[in-house]
Amino acid sequence: VHQIEQTFAGAALTFKYFQDRLRLDMVYYNFIDNGYSYFDDFLDINRSVVGGPAYLNVYSTPEFSVAKRGQAFWNQRQDYFNATLTGQLTENSNFRIYYANHKVIDRRALLRGIGVQSDNTTINRQDLPFNVDNNSDIIQLEYLYKTIRSSWRNDLQVGVDAYFETFWQRFALYNIAPLDASNPDYTYQRQAFNGYTFSNGRSEKRNGTYWFQDNLTLLDGKLILIGGLRWVDSYSVNENLNAGTSSVADSPLVRTHRYGVVYKPTENLSLYYADAANVTAIGGVNGYGDPLQNQEGVLEEFGVKFEASYEDVNLSGSVAYFDMANTQVQYVFNDPNLGTIILQDPTGDTAKGWEAELHLRKKTSNGNLNLVATYSDMTTFRVSTGLRALEAPDQTYSLFGKYSWTSGSLDGLTLGGGLHDQSMKLTGAYTTDFPMTFTIMGRYEINRHWSVQLNGENITDERYVAYVANAALTQAAPGANYRLSVKFTW
Repeated sequence: VHQIEQTFAGAALTFKYFQDRLRLDMVYYNFIDNGYSYFDDFLDINRSVVGGPAYLNVYSTPEFSVAKRGQAFWNQRQDYFNATLTGQLTENSNFRIYYANHKVIDRRALLRGIGVQSDNTTINRQDLPFNVDNNSDIIQLEYLYKTIRSSWRNDLQVGVDAYFETFWQRFALYNIAPLDASNPDYTYQRQAFNGYTFSNGRSEKRNGTYWFQDNLTLLDGKLILIGGLRWVDSYSVNENLNAGTSSVADSPLVRTHRYGVVYKPTENLSLYYADAANVTAIGGVNGYGDPLQNQEGVLEEFGVKFEASYEDVNLSGSVAYFDMANTQVQYVFNDPNLGTIILQDPTGDTAKGWEAELHLRKKTSNGNLNLVATYSDMTTFRVSTGLRALEAPDQTYSLFGKYSWTSGSLDGLTLGGGLHDQSMKLTGAYTTDFPMTFTIMGRYEINRHWSVQLNGENITDERYVAYVANAALTQAAPGANYRLSVKFTW
């Protein structure tokens, strides 16, 4: 039942006035997705162990699904518009005014599995009509002033923003006949719709923030002191239209911060430390119709960045140690009646560890070689379960390289490839293993207007468990995927 059917259209327009001292940029796009991609795989419950590895069922092949095309759909339309007005007031001062509107109309008829029976082949199913309407507006105003002296510099930024969102979610739920995966019968006829009996909720959210940030540069650019404060005011109204009730959440004014220092003992070496806290407003309601709470996070990070060049070789990279925590983390929960729903864990996740990145660029007589390597190693912990954080592998690494010809008979051609791997991670109630996957790419610039590019992902066609909501609501990796694109620039 998996299918891709997408349409995208967009446009951008720029106006410049007063010798480019005033500029207006506008962007609009419309995106329509009439494809369908949902959890169609299921586990072998005889081999899979809760808290341990997850294995796909022998009948969970790329061709299998719990419904056939036409029985289910997931149609979505997005309209997005933004406008940015920037202006130079004086030689040392500038302003920016930004506005954006984002509208989503989401219509779904989901047929899904909710459990695997003891025979390991029969799947319990649900029919889930599901609608979402979301409209959000944001406006930001910023003022920047720079002071430049012979031995120091100061950059001051102050701003305010306002965010408005209306979110409407409603769905019904029907338990329907189980499906025998060894001999599937897809003659199911959708029941008569009797209204959004399980959830019909609407919420309005208003958030306002104001902030300032100051960067002071001393010692001829060798030392930078960074300090910023932001105040967040959040208000929301949530209505349960089934029960005819409503609730108001008027959060107190919360102050967050970002402090840091950067020291550059040499032109090509930087050492930095950052301490930050933030609040992210989360709109809408959870699977039970309760309002989602704001997410709060803290971060401490220390790192080193470097760059070195020798003749035609340039080497740059970074190493960073981090310690962070998040509260009100969203997770997926399997309700025995509603199936898989989204909830929040107020106790939070923590993560600490280090990550590194290395870039190598080399010029040759007829082109350029680029190599990028990344590695991360971290320890995560979820307070409520005593286990590692969801979807957080302990180690990940990747390597990607490409070569671009700039002269000769292959001028305009770029070829590249890479690999990515990560350790076991906790996904729902199971652990999943991400095998090493490989990518390739090729690009050819026909002329200054036209180019063509081919990208291939997971070219060895590895099929593995990517995500588990429950044993019958599982997602496997899609296997090998290739995309050919043509680009025109004028």
